[in-house]
Parts: sequence; C-alpha cells; structure tokens
Amino acid sequence: MDDQAGGDCKRCAIYTRRSVEGSVEREINSLETQREVCSAYIKCNTHRGWVELPDRYDDDGFSARDMQRPAIERLFADVEEDRVDVIVFYKIDRFTRSLKDFVRLVDTLEARNVSLVSVTQSFDTATSLGRLTLNILLTFAQFERELLSDRIKDSLNALRSRGLPLGAQPPIGYNKVKGRYVVNQREAVTVRDAFRLMPQMRNVHELAKYLQAAGVCSKRQVSKIGKVRGGKPICSATVYRMLRNPLYLGRYEHKGRWYEGQHEAIVTQAEWDTVQKILQQRREKRLPRDPSRNILLGILYDCFGRRLILECPMDRSRNRHRYYASCPMEKSRALGQSRLRVDADRAEEFTCLVVRSFLQDRLQLSAALLEGGLPLSDTEHLVEGGGRAMTRAELRRFYEAILRRGEISDSELRLFVDCVELRRFLNWDGRGQFNRLFRKTEVPPTYLLRVPAQLVRTRPTYSFPIVDRDDKGRKPSRKLVNLLNRGFAARGQVLARRDCSIAQIAHSTGMNPSYFCRLLRLNYLAPDIQTSIFDGTQPLDLTLQKLVYSALPLDWELQRQLLGFPSP
Repeated sequence: MDDQAGGDCKRCAIYTRRSVEGSVEREINSLETQREVCSAYIKCNTHRGWVELPDRYDDDGFSARDMQRPAIERLFADVEEDRVDVIVFYKIDRFTRSLKDFVRLVDTLEARNVSLVSVTQSFDTATSLGRLTLNILLTFAQFERELLSDRIKDSLNALRSRGLPLGAQPPIGYNKVKGRYVVNQREAVTVRDAFRLMPQMRNVHELAKYLQAAGVCSKRQVSKIGKVRGGKPICSATVYRMLRNPLYLGRYEHKGRWYEGQHEAIVTQAEWDTVQKILQQRREKRLPRDPSRNILLGILYDCFGRRLILECPMDRSRNRHRYYASCPMEKSRALGQSRLRVDADRAEEFTCLVVRSFLQDRLQLSAALLEGGLPLSDTEHLVEGGGRAMTRAELRRFYEAILRRGEISDSELRLFVDCVELRRFLNWDGRGQFNRLFRKTEVPPTYLLRVPAQLVRTRPTYSFPIVDRDDKGRKPSRKLVNLLNRGFAARGQVLARRDCSIAQIAHSTGMNPSYFCRLLRLNYLAPDIQTSIFDGTQPLDLTLQKLVYSALPLDWELQRQLLGFPSP
C-alpha cells in the first residue's frame, strides 16, 4: 500500500510572499520562515509521494491585491508546462487576497490537475471540503483588505474636511511646520510671478523657460531616509501642476468637492480664475482614451530596437492623425539613428492582412510549429474557433498573446510569433476571449515572419507640376508589358517540358535560373494588377526592378499593398 502511494510522485512548489521589502517584520512573516515551514510540511507527506521542487518562488515586497508579481508569474508558467502538481504556501493571504483572481486561478489549476495546499489552514483543493474552506477564508481575507482600505479613505476624508494637509512633502511656496502648511515667502514670490506672467505667455512651456532663465528651481525635499529630491531647474510639468493646484487658493479639491484649508492663500481668486480660463482655452482636444484603439501599441519596435510610441499630431483643420513613431533619445541622436514614423491605420491594416494570410497557410503554420518543437498532430480542425470576426478589443488581446514582438524597417515588417501561444490558438474552441493565461518570464520558441513592406512615412518631396499627367491618357509601359509576356512565355515552356528541371529550362533559354524563377512568379499576380499594367493605369512608381526583385507573396491583397495598387 505504501509502495503504491509512493509511486505517484507529486511535484510540490513552495510559494512565499511578504508585502514590504526590507522592513523589520515579525519572524513569522519572513520568506525563509515560510519556506522552512512549507518544506517541513512536504517532508511529512513523503508517504503520499510529495517531492519538493528546488525552484524558489519568492515575492519580496509585493502586495496580494493582484497577480502582477514576478514569482507567481514564473510559477504559473511552470504550471502551464506541466512541471508542478501541488502549490504549497504558508497562508492563503500570502497567495492572494482577491476573490475574483482566486476563482479564475482555481479553474485554471483544476484544468491542469494542480492543487493548492495551505500549511497553517487545514484545506486541500483536491477535495470539495477543501475548496469550500478556501473560499470562506479568501472571502474574509478580501474583506480584511477592503476594510483597511475603507479606514484609510475615512481618515483622509476627515483630514480634508478639517482643512489639514494630506501629503508628506509640501509643494513649492509652503513649508510644513507641526503638521500644517506655512507660507514660504521666498518661494511664494515665484508662485505669484507664475500666475501673473501666464496671461502674457503663449503656453506653459514658454513660462517654464522664462522661470529657468530667472534661476528658479523645483523645491528641494529630503525624505526620512535622507534621499534628496528636487533642487533642479523647474520644468514645464512642474509649472503646469503649480498653476492647476488649488492649494495656492487656500483650498483642497477632491473628486469635484472643495474644502477650505487652514493655510494661508498665496494668490487671489481673480488671479486663479484668469489662469484657469486661459489653460482651458489653450487645452488641445484629445482623442478619447480607448486601449483597444491602438492595437499594436507596445508591440512594435523600429530597426534600432526602440519601442514605438503613439503620436497624435493635429493638422491645420484641427483633425487628429495617429502615428507609431520611435521615441527620440539623446543616445540615438549621438549615434546618428534617425526616427521612424508609420501611419497607425496603415500599419494595423497591413499587420492584420499578414497574420490572416499566415493563419491560412498550412505549410507555413506547420513550419512555425515544427521550429518551436511542437509537431502538428491534427490539421483538420485548425482555426475553426478563431475563424470568426474579432472586434478591435479582441484583436488587441490576440496580438498580445500571439506576437512577442514586431519590428518595422524601411523595407520590411518582421513579426516574432510565439509558437506556444500559436498552438493554443489553433486548438482553441472559439468560446469566450482568447487571452494569454500568464505572462512568461522565459523566452518561448518563436517563429520569424518576414514580409516586405513600405510602411515607413518618408519625408515629403517638393516638385513643380510642369505637365499635368492624366492617367486616362497614359499609354501602357512597354517594358512592363514585355516583362509580363516573358513571364507567360516562361510558364508555357515549363508546361511544355515537364520532364526537365527549372535549371535545365533556364539554361536552354540562356537565362539565369534565379531570374527565370522570378519571371515564373509574375504569373501569380492578381488579375486586376495584370490588367492595370496592360491598360497603363498602374502606379507611377511601379518599375521593372520593383516588380521583378520584390518578394511577392501569394496573397493578392498583400500584393496590392506592396506594389501600391488600390483594393478592388
């Protein structure tokens, strides 16, 4: 009986956590103490086949309000890879204090036959009674966290109603004496000058430059541990916060409610109203915040490894346009690395076409999975669930899971596909939303998807329209038409001489085999592209070199994007 029980090996992972890093806590809250107790508990269950894993999952200085913790992310990454059977921890509040996260995690762990075990609380999620006990304990843990949060909010509201300061460090213009704000007459002159000069300046940046020239610096503050902050030339952000801070009016503001403070005001009501009216009038309209609007934000990088940020400049008609642009850095300028800028709508549309073409190509999917060490066992049900249309929010979550990284250069788009998540998506049943379960710290096997693309926004070139070119009166390009005819002739030779290889046919015609193959690819151009060339209505920048030596994909829509043809 003991041999049978010991034959079923249970790999146990120990998870420890404490909230404040580097603090002098009680001995029972230290990570080493938690690990020793959990290790002893596992040894007591050796007869059940429990074996402690050597990997350490320690979160030092992280709260349990969410799952954004590095050690727990590594733990669940190992759970997905089937390296853990039991998760052992000291107490349930060391693991999580959110009932919502707990329910989601338990469903995930049950699907992988992984159980949770608490050392100090008698339950085991492998049994129904253990899951009931765990739900009750976790409910009280969440209640304790929310109760503490309510107490802190009540204390802050009491301070606001009494007009007492909340921050530990006072802003420029005030000193904190015995828990109250007292006006610093030297710094108050700077505050009054800022409010007085703002109506004469074009913007806050110009006011900040004026104050910097006058030698004004931000407030120098020293923390309890002796760390010095501030004391540097004042910046635009600091000036803007100063002009928007109702503290200088003698009041506090919180969620639309105003409270009278016990400190002395520095500016008058008229000066405050004038500056607020100016700031409101000069404020530029912004796009509504929508995380799903910019579906590639945080995924795209440029050829120098710089992450692309979002830019929304305004044209003369006061319309906003979205661009993905590389962030300017002093180091990049010193190395001569130019900025990259692409139209957001065009980049997102092109990426969607590339990914869709990739998912419809069985040969390329098999190559991607085999390169990641994941053999494709069943190809009949691929993308059955993922074939439906996705909203922008769903597409954003799909990109976050599938794409590890995307790089844009002057001539191509490179997408690094996560092979593990790709396999999950191909076996997805289409129910619910496709999300990455847990963020992996280890780099998974990836597949590089390279597509030639002209997405980079180039600088405009200026020319004088000496002759007005009319597309309707244009004649077909003899070079392009002859090129297509040579491609058709090469195809005819291959069909007539099927017993010969491509190299033999190319040598018999006096052509290089590589060039002969490029002529054959012209037979797979989209019908509307071929018709446009014969009619002479092709784009003006379509040259013989571009048509022959571009890496043309089989997808017709991608061909139109690469060669500059409009979609039919």
